[in-house]
Amino acid sequence: MLSSAFEEFRKSDGMLTASYVRSFSDACEDVYSGESEWCILPIENSRDGALLSVYNLIERYELCISRVCSVNNDETTTKFALLCSGVHGIIEMHGKQNIVLRMPIRKSAMWSQIYTGAAVLGAEFVKAVAVPLGYTDGYAHICTFHADGESLFAFLLFLSTIRADFTLMGAYEV
Repeated sequence: MLSSAFEEFRKSDGMLTASYVRSFSDACEDVYSGESEWCILPIENSRDGALLSVYNLIERYELCISRVCSVNNDETTTKFALLCSGVHGIIEMHGKQNIVLRMPIRKSAMWSQIYTGAAVLGAEFVKAVAVPLGYTDGYAHICTFHADGESLFAFLLFLSTIRADFTLMGAYEV
């Protein structure tokens, strides 16, 4: 399945080359250290849902999702992410796109502001996945929003003005 994801990403960037590593963390370390420009990791599948350990690696190594593709086999559909180091790797996009945000929000009132702001600014809430911060520290949420580029920019600006604690984990074309 990984080779199918690689071929899918290679369609839009023929310069991608493959090298194999022993683990997901080795792949992330190679990008973080600058040894590789990109890595491909599974982020979700139809059997297990969001792969939280991969999201933890993305955060730990400060990687950014720049593209996503789905690969089907007989029993499972898996979403793979093309990851780079920092937002500099996000490709210029046109049309509809998604942004992925990590939001460790502890005040429930903040959620209503976020959902209302998204709707008013034309950003559609797609999903949220709760990720444990630690054994007793509560949860963060990995949230995905969908809209055109201008609406997403306005939404990110809005989040900054209401002082929502968030980290941009990626932006990718749909």
